[in-house]
Amino acid sequence: GPFPVDGDKVKVHYILHTIEGKLLQSSYELNQTFDFVLGTSEIIQGWEEAIRLMQKGSKATIIVPSKLAYGSRDRSKDIPPYSPLVFDLELVDIE
Repeated sequence: GPFPVDGDKVKVHYILHTIEGKLLQSSYELNQTFDFVLGTSEIIQGWEEAIRLMQKGSKATIIVPSKLAYGSRDRSKDIPPYSPLVFDLELVDIE
């Protein structure tokens, strides 16, 4: 399938885990894709970089270092500052 480029609206399914393997979120459980426009900094930089390398319909597991995730920001008790994150991604559609 095609690769997305900046300005494309993409639809992604994801599962978020801590580096230790604790499940934090899943769009599959919500039965709803996460939709955003690529290249507009709506999401963490690690996703921006990974999604650009994926073709429509592909799946990938990525480990996002803290500097490409939330860095020094405290997101929750499960995502303290400087936390690497693990995502299972599926690029469902490109518009």
